[in-house]
Amino acid sequence: MILADTRHHLTRDDAQLAARILSRDSGDELADLESRLADEGIDAILDDPRLPGALLRHPRGAHASFTLFAYVMVRNALRQAGESDRGMADYVSSLVIHFGFRDRAQRVSPADDEVYGASLKTKVSISSVRAPAASSTVIRTGNSPVRVTVPCHSAVPATGSTL
Repeated sequence: MILADTRHHLTRDDAQLAARILSRDSGDELADLESRLADEGIDAILDDPRLPGALLRHPRGAHASFTLFAYVMVRNALRQAGESDRGMADYVSSLVIHFGFRDRAQRVSPADDEVYGASLKTKVSISSVRAPAASSTVIRTGNSPVRVTVPCHSAVPATGSTL
């Protein structure tokens, strides 16, 4: 079973690496970022819109764990698409991590020797549709779309209505 628990697998080393890379790339004081990390938690660093670019530009970004890199990139992509729910980023990054290792996208199980070429395409497209009570996201993996619906925490007005 794939669980939406990517953030729970991030380590103290991941948080420190993210803070150091962000500090060097942005010019912010490391002490200020570490203070934010201590006061607001790891999400204060993970949600910083400068972090994805910093991970890609900075040489130490190559030392980031796959878990950190996948979560930051997925979270950033979803936020740019208008999806702000961290649970959705946890779930989608868990999918990326689960199917991203050891040819797992083409095997039924990690120990399976048989390779199935049509089980998953490498291109994953995400489209979001907002409704007043829920956010529904469709994830296409090959020929089989998966719809994930999560509660919407903020009221979204229906078409044509105003706040």
